[in-house]
Parts: sequence; C-alpha cells; structure tokens
Amino acid sequence: MDSSENSVRTSLCSNVFDLYKEAVEFRPSYSSVMVLDTHVVPVSSIRRIATALKVLLDSGSALRQLVIVKQGLHFGVTAIKELFHAIRMEGGFGGRSKHPREEYLTALCTRIAIHFDILASLIGGEVNAQKLAMRERVQELLVANWTTMRMATYRGSSVFVSALRFLNNYVHQNEITKTSIIAPSATATTSVRADESAQARSTTLFSLVFTLVVPNDSIGSGASRLNRETHMNPVLYTTACCILKSALLSVECQLWAIKSGLITRLLNDVQHRLRSYAQTKTARSDPIETQSLSQLFGVLASVASRDDGRHALYSHSTALGYIVEDICTTSLDRESSSTTNNVVESGYLFLRNLSLSKVSKSNFGVWEAALSDHLLKRLLMHQEGSSPFNNPVVLRYLSCTLWSLVFDNQKARTMLLARPSILRGLEHVLATRKAGISFESDESVENLERVLHLVQQ
Repeated sequence: MDSSENSVRTSLCSNVFDLYKEAVEFRPSYSSVMVLDTHVVPVSSIRRIATALKVLLDSGSALRQLVIVKQGLHFGVTAIKELFHAIRMEGGFGGRSKHPREEYLTALCTRIAIHFDILASLIGGEVNAQKLAMRERVQELLVANWTTMRMATYRGSSVFVSALRFLNNYVHQNEITKTSIIAPSATATTSVRADESAQARSTTLFSLVFTLVVPNDSIGSGASRLNRETHMNPVLYTTACCILKSALLSVECQLWAIKSGLITRLLNDVQHRLRSYAQTKTARSDPIETQSLSQLFGVLASVASRDDGRHALYSHSTALGYIVEDICTTSLDRESSSTTNNVVESGYLFLRNLSLSKVSKSNFGVWEAALSDHLLKRLLMHQEGSSPFNNPVVLRYLSCTLWSLVFDNQKARTMLLARPSILRGLEHVLATRKAGISFESDESVENLERVLHLVQQ
C-alpha cells in the first residue's frame, strides 16, 4: 500500500470518527415521552457510521492508534458512563417487570452496545489500548452495571453480549489486564451493606463472568436454569466461556480461581451435566447443548494447561475420572454429526493438556480405565478407511496424550505390552499415517513413534 493510499485511509478514519462523535452526542430525556430526543441522530444512522468505523479499526493497527491518539477510548468509556447514569436516573429496569419508560431505557442500552462494539475493535490486539482501558477502570464500570445489562438482556437488548465481547478483547493475551479482573471492585465493595456476606464484598469481574457459565445453584435444580439461559442466548454463554478460557491461562487468575473454589464448581458442574446427558440421550443431539459442552471442555483445557490447575483437578479424582472416561467412550456418538465436531476436539484437547505433566503419573488411577480400553480403541479407529469421521486434530491430541502417559511410566508400558493386538494396531496406524504424509511433518506420527519406542525398548 503506497503512502498516498495510507494518507487517504488515515484521513477517512479521522473524519468517520469525528462524525461518530457528533452522531452519538447524548441528550438525556426527562419528559414523559418514552423515546430519545427527536433531535438526536437516529440509531439506524449511528449503526451505519459505527459499522464503517469498525471496518476501518479492524483493518490495521495504525488506524486504531490514530483513534486512540484522538482520545477515542476515553470518549467511548465516558459516553458509556453517561448512558448508564441516565438509566440509573430512571430507576433502572426494575427486575423483569415492565418499566413505564421501557423503550427509552432500551434505546439507551442500544447506544451503550454500539459504544462497546467500537471499543472492542479499538483495543483488539493493542496492548497499550488494553492498558489505557484498565486505567479508565472499565472493569469497575462493568461490575457496577452488571445487573442492568442482565436485565436488559431479558428485554432483547444485545448490550450484555457487546460488553462481554469487549471484555474478551480486554483480557486477550495480556497478563496485566487479566489480573485486573480478579481484583475486588471498589465500586462493588463500597456499595454493599454492612450485613452482606464476605462473598458479596469480594465481587470480582471474573466471578461474575464465571457465574454466567456455572451459576451458583447449577448443581441440581440450577442445571435447568443454566440450560434455559444457554438456550436463551448461546452467544452470551460462548463469549463468557471464551473470557474464562483466556483468563485461566494466567497464573494469577488460575490460582485465584482455585483458592476461590471455582475450579471445584466447574468440575462438579461438568460431571453433573454429563450424568444428565447419560440419562437423557436427546441432549447429546441438541446442537446448542453440544456447543455449550464444547465450551466447558475448552475452559477445563485452560485449567489443565498449568500444573496448579492439574493438581486442583486431580484432587477430585472421582469426578475427573468420570469426565475422562465419558470423553473417551461417548466421542463416537458425538462425532456422528458434523455439528458436534467441536466438542470432540475440545474434549481431547483437555485430555492432552491434563496428561502433559508428571502429575499424571502420580495420579495414573484416573487414566487406567481409559488407557486400558477406551483411549486405545479410539486411537485405532483412525486406521485408514475404518472411520468416516477421521479427524487429524483429534488424532494429534490422542497420540500426544498416549505418549505423555507412557513416558517415564512403567505401569502404562506394562499395560500396553500385555495387549499385543493393540500394539499391532498402533503400528498399523503409524504405517498408514506415514504413507499419507506429503511434504509436511505429522505430529501424530512422531508421537506414535515415541510411544512404540518407549514400549518396545
């Protein structure tokens, strides 16, 4: 791209941002009319301007830096604060009952959602912008208005999803911003009453997001509530899981989640859901339920990416053993539909991450049933022509899991040596994969070669 074209794009972005600032100028309405001031630019026009600005921001870092220099991030956060203040001045949504100025409040939420969408594009992949957002105390802004956004969701507003998408970009690959979401919110701490619980006093943005995925009462009667909310807005649920998957890769966030008991709740919730699915076979064919399970496995995979998380998971060996066996034994049913491929990959990604540590050797009892039967049979299904659902990603995860379990583990090697038919099958899979390699190396081939070498040495 030459300098003249860059200059045109820069000028265009600057002008579109200035137009956006002018279009979204907010004038609170205190009359009895349940709409925004008629002199305000229609929201349909604002959406078009915002879409144009987002396209420009998403096209490159230089334009994002331009808008940041023009105080775009501060402008967006300030605008959101003003709009939330206007909602509070009206008394908020008042639970699920209809507010006399419902349309006005919903219109305000629409504008907030647009601002969050712009901010999400502005900080995406920009470490300095993420830090600027933290200095604007966006984490406290989200905590303070969490309930308002949830209530708006029941009115069909997308503001909560937009806020979560912004939060996902806020914590993406940034240890500092990830740590900020486990700090108790000053806003929440100063707003609670003296007689409220310590848990209420230590409200964090992380815990609020976690409750979207695993409600406090998710075990037992709460499971139906979780299912209802997932079906109501699967995009919201998926985005919340993405935030957790990213945050739990952080050492600080993972340790905090372990100490807060959230990992235990997550593990118990997954086990409860799998038991429920075993009783109601139709749940496994529901694409929304399947997708939500895929997301949960992804969250567990992040937990299992560090030894602290693995130790926390292995401390609940009964629940963990059930989950490991379920992933191995029911993956065939899930693979029978293309809509369930993600849950299979996420499940085996979790198993791979869980196995990649010496911790797995000292907790080998969790793996014995799976390794002695299900895991090996699942691996052998990838012989050429034996399965219409041959998935190289799953094979890579499976072969890595097997190698991790066999390495420096005499008990696992003895188990394989006692089953010569399985070893012959692994040799056949290896030969088949080698025959199919073109110019690229195959990680699964390397893993299987390591396994056979360790067993036969």
